[in-house]
Amino acid sequence: MSDENIEEVTQEEETTQEEQFTGMEEVDEDKKPLLDKNGKILLGLIIIGLVGYGGWWAYNEFVKIPAEIAANDKLWWPENIMHFNEDYATAIEGDTVGLYDGFEYILDDIGGTSAEMIAKFDLGVSYLNLGQYEDAISTLEGVDFGDEMVTSVAKGAIGDSYMQLGDIGNAIVHYNNAINHSPNGFTCPIYLKKCALAHEALGEWDNAIAYYERIKNEFPESDEALSIEKYIVKAEANNTSN
Repeated sequence: MSDENIEEVTQEEETTQEEQFTGMEEVDEDKKPLLDKNGKILLGLIIIGLVGYGGWWAYNEFVKIPAEIAANDKLWWPENIMHFNEDYATAIEGDTVGLYDGFEYILDDIGGTSAEMIAKFDLGVSYLNLGQYEDAISTLEGVDFGDEMVTSVAKGAIGDSYMQLGDIGNAIVHYNNAINHSPNGFTCPIYLKKCALAHEALGEWDNAIAYYERIKNEFPESDEALSIEKYIVKAEANNTSN
């Protein structure tokens, strides 16, 4: 091959390499806007996440926690009056001097806190003890602590209110709600017995016996089981005579 031909081939190769390199630069330049855009989006998402977390932390630290503490502080006085003095009217309305608020006023002031449900429960039980059964029912119907035993007591207290109003059918319904909500060895035997007594009041001795038998078989260690035999004997005697 002549020197001229070699020179031409070399020049052609150099031209091709330059074109390829230039093409690669163009591709890279094309990618830059996309990379810049994605980087900005990612940075934006990180900033949003940090701002969101910061907002949540600030709300939790400076709003929610202080509100919970303040709400529980407000409950301290009426709960003491209710549980230790059994002065339900004062616990509901507050003291006569205006130094301490009762459950009714506190409820309007602590909405959205965990203490709200406690105040509602205490208010409903106070109404029940004062014989204000309709108020007790409407208040306790809004009580829900999830799966906690206190919710069962609230449902049972609704049953007690209906029982006092002479609405035995509704009392039985709510006693059963209390039993089924939290099957435990403390509240269940209590409401099984209340159910049985309610059925006795209706003359439904078969049903009464069934509830007594549940106490005997399912909760033999409970206080209610200690004297359950005499209730079974009584119910069976009445059932036979009828």
